Amino acid sequence: MARLLFLRHAQTIWNAEGRWQGHADPPLSDLGTAQCAQAAALLRDEDFDLVVTSDLLRARQTGELIAGAWDRPVETTLEPLLRERDIGDWSAMTTTEIREGWPAEYAAFTSDESNAPPSGEPLERFDERACEALHRVQALATGGAGSQALVVTHGGIIRSLIRQAGLERRPVGNLSGGWVEIDGGDFRVQPWVDLLSSSLSSGADATAGPTAARLGRPAGVTAGTDPESQTSWL
Repeated sequence: MARLLFLRHAQTIWNAEGRWQGHADPPLSDLGTAQCAQAAALLRDEDFDLVVTSDLLRARQTGELIAGAWDRPVETTLEPLLRERDIGDWSAMTTTEIREGWPAEYAAFTSDESNAPPSGEPLERFDERACEALHRVQALATGGAGSQALVVTHGGIIRSLIRQAGLERRPVGNLSGGWVEIDGGDFRVQPWVDLLSSSLSSGADATAGPTAARLGRPAGVTAGTDPESQTSWL
């Protein structure tokens, strides 16, 4: 059985500006880089020997910074199917711009993701891609020495897996996500983890020591802290 920790990438310069990303490729912000140091410290004892990331820069940078902070060799690889949902005409726009330019479409999409953004990726196709990505990552993890991998992806992918697992929709903040366990053709998403303390999310010192217990135990699970993650997460 493969056990995979799916995490959304750290903060980007567009996250900081409230811009929707989709397939656009902005880099991490300075805060995002600091968040990776916090995440690396929290994940140090999890014994990952594989890190798989989306091919988009923000996910690649997050995975490389986390793995590079560990004092052991870790294989890293890209999986393009892990990239975010294509949001079409809304890419690079702020939530305010989208809300003002497409009020009906914005309301429909944020209440039900089966309503694709203008020129965006249909939900059915996106969910199929997310599921295929999951099984490709599973094959990579079980084909190596271990069966536990860190997967750095995007909020849309994680929400797709949550939806397909039959769980209630929830916000996905930067560096939050869930453990995904795959057994045969079935998978489940539990428990939920959030690697960022509220102080680091707001820009406090990133050199502070880990504040959570070993991940995957109830003491290490907290709720998402990103108040904009339902709207500007892409």
